[in-house]
Amino acid sequence: MVLKQAAKKGKMVLIASTSEVYGKSTDVPFREDGDLALGPPAAIAGLRLQQGARRVLALAYWKEKKLPVVIVRLFNTVGPRQTGRYGMVVPTFVQQALAGEPSRVRRRRTDAVLHVRE
Repeated sequence: MVLKQAAKKGKMVLIASTSEVYGKSTDVPFREDGDLALGPPAAIAGLRLQQGARRVLALAYWKEKKLPVVIVRLFNTVGPRQTGRYGMVVPTFVQQALAGEPSRVRRRRTDAVLHVRE
């Protein structure tokens, strides 16, 4: 619906996506044209599929209707009510600090953290 209306009015669309679309890929840095490893069928895999489908639809509007589309992949967003589920870094750091453990997250890349109010 949004893409259709934006195409009619010639307005750019910003799609806030998630780094989860890269799935369980171990190829770092991630590439838009890289193979995806979605993992087992679970809630997070469903999110990956939904975000991937939205990307495909947006790019189709760009190709067919010349709709300007920008897709951003958010890594490590943080904000109210966030938990440490799925390896979120800030809650993980807090839990480690409260337990007196060293603060570290096992990753092979450099990540940025974005607060939802920014």
